[in-house]
Amino acid sequence: MSQLLQNLLDDYASDGEWHSTGSFTIDDTRARDILTRFQSNNPDLFLLHWVRFATLCGARNTEIEWQNDRLLLRHDGEWPSFTSWSTLWGQERPRERALAFCLWNAIKVRFEEAHLIHSGQRLILDEKLQTHMESMPGDSCLVLAPPPKSKVRTLVPPLGQEQLAMLRDRCAFCAVSITFLGNPVETAAQVPCIFHSTFTGCEQRFPLRWPYPTGLGDTLPQVVRSPYFASVYIGVSDGRQGLLVVLDGVTYRSSAPMGLPRLYIVLTAPDLRLDLSGERLVHTKTVVSLREWLERDLDGFFRLMIRDLDRAPSGLVPYLEAFISVRLRARDYTGCYQICRWVLRKIGPGPMILVSEHLRDQYLNEWQRASFLYRFALISLLMRDTNGGRCLGEQAERVWLEAPMDEPRWLPKAETPEGTLSRVERIIMSRLAVEEQTLEDGAERVRKLLDDQAEQFRAQDRWNLVLYCHRWLLEIEQGDRGRGGDPKVGRKGLTIRKALVGIAMIRHLRQKSTPLSQDWYEAQVYLNQALTGWRGQLDRQSAEAEEDRSTLLEILDAQVHIHLALGQTEGARKMMEVWLEEQSLAPTTYLEQCLDYIQRLRKMVPPSERVLATQLDARAESVKKALKELRPSTLDLFARFFRRKKAP
Repeated sequence: MSQLLQNLLDDYASDGEWHSTGSFTIDDTRARDILTRFQSNNPDLFLLHWVRFATLCGARNTEIEWQNDRLLLRHDGEWPSFTSWSTLWGQERPRERALAFCLWNAIKVRFEEAHLIHSGQRLILDEKLQTHMESMPGDSCLVLAPPPKSKVRTLVPPLGQEQLAMLRDRCAFCAVSITFLGNPVETAAQVPCIFHSTFTGCEQRFPLRWPYPTGLGDTLPQVVRSPYFASVYIGVSDGRQGLLVVLDGVTYRSSAPMGLPRLYIVLTAPDLRLDLSGERLVHTKTVVSLREWLERDLDGFFRLMIRDLDRAPSGLVPYLEAFISVRLRARDYTGCYQICRWVLRKIGPGPMILVSEHLRDQYLNEWQRASFLYRFALISLLMRDTNGGRCLGEQAERVWLEAPMDEPRWLPKAETPEGTLSRVERIIMSRLAVEEQTLEDGAERVRKLLDDQAEQFRAQDRWNLVLYCHRWLLEIEQGDRGRGGDPKVGRKGLTIRKALVGIAMIRHLRQKSTPLSQDWYEAQVYLNQALTGWRGQLDRQSAEAEEDRSTLLEILDAQVHIHLALGQTEGARKMMEVWLEEQSLAPTTYLEQCLDYIQRLRKMVPPSERVLATQLDARAESVKKALKELRPSTLDLFARFFRRKKAP
């Protein structure tokens, strides 16, 4: 390991080490250093932190508007006392921390100066978070001053419809009435569904504007013991699905529990917090337990729905399959087999035209029918029904081979990969999803096959599918670790898995030539987390594997592109230097990329650093020489194939 890499990893890892507990204050400079690396560069993130701050202050209304070329933010709640930015950041209280996140993100990315007016005082913060106080009577508010037009970063879009759409999407359940640039932010729309219920396992910390069900939905009361509050909507017909976790009025998206389509859940709970990026929830045992509690409570909910299977409405087949998953975890194979036999009546073992209109499930397509048949085949084999399992498996294969390719809902998971897949690739992915949900050792089998599939997609330069595979694997491994499993080393470790997700995201975004967006910021969070845990990853290994060193070079390469996209030349330069130092350990690898980085770094070097410039010029010449030696000479080719042999 080179000294530059050692310093870089020590720098990242030191911020993740536990030191002590108790009350403390944090130095402004140290706080800025930490947040510079881990805080998201999303220019609109300060708006979400402001909504969280207003919610935590008990506000009913908040306004965000331009006034005299400055952005004015105010709410009618109770404001905390503060004398400096470090006062807010160091108190470790949700309200103060939300305001500190808001100020940091606003000043770091979009604005140049902030004025906090409260209790007859005005606290002024500049771009370095240096502060001073002035007397300033008036209502409590936050005023953000943008930089002069000559200094405005072209990558940052102006505030407008894009930010309004974000607030409508992320703050739809907030109890605070939000007015953004004169436009009221709409609350959550009604949800058309077949069934719905409210799980009241804890009291709400703040009033919430939960979406009301509409249509022919039936209410099923449900009492849970788990410490969360949630609304569950089964069979949603307007396309909404997945799990939305609400923290202080702002939603954070997650995949649907059990991978169920058309299942929409809105949930809030205590003991949730954000990581240093300010973008994502910390994936603690509490977050993992939420999903486990939710699946257990959904088990009871599904029991209520299927008390009379013969009268159960169409559209419930995917949720009955979820009930099968719960029964499988309890090793109740007989109960699973009985439910499968009933579901088979709903979907039909053969063509759908043979099923009566009364029994037909109109919401399932051929791909989903094939997945269920394959699952029933696996359960039949578990029940030692070899003949039935073989017949069902053959039927599933025939349905898969004849299913239409234009069906968007082809995978038995709530999320489907972006991009075009062949029929064979779709069948492979469908099988893996079914085996993960059915077999006791399915997760381990999925790990191996998905890793292999990701490598195939990588060789084909299909980075959208590489990204999907690694996201799926990360979800499996985080679930295993949350349930008390030991993290694996090598490529299967969480550190490397997060790195692979971030690398695939950047490669995919560069491949599509996607402009700066939320995905870039999310990828940066994954890569920062990977570098934070890389030191521990190396400590657990007796020797650094070649594939892991290659992954590290890709992390640094992706970080370089992010810093360049964000206009952060100093960060890009630092990452290039570490990359070049590490690449020197394998001087005949990545030569073309090495030359590109040397030339880029040479342009960044100021004239005063003559020694470094000379070193870079010398190394560029040596790389060019190495490239020339590796490439076949055109003269040699001419001599071999075209020059006539001399007569003896």
